[in-house]
Amino acid sequence: MKNLEQIIKEEYRKILQEQAQSGLIKTFRIRRVHGHLDCSYNNLTSLEGAPSSIDGSFICYKNNLTSLEGAPSSVGSRFNCSNNNLTSLEGAPN
Repeated sequence: MKNLEQIIKEEYRKILQEQAQSGLIKTFRIRRVHGHLDCSYNNLTSLEGAPSSIDGSFICYKNNLTSLEGAPSSVGSRFNCSNNNLTSLEGAPN
């Protein structure tokens, strides 16, 4: 089962492949997304590793989340984490 950090890394791996092969990049973490991030239907159980800021929408619909801990602290548009197993909205962006 993949977590959000793994999914983000896979998406950006193609972009960063050339630099990684040259040894310039060992590890990375996406801190800000200048657009939308949709990680729906990935059976996520955690938002650990999510970017801290998303300019557009953050959609994590239909996963297995029980908590919003690790969610982005800033989302410029829609924040939709419906159809999960959430017990609280603690950790949702302001």
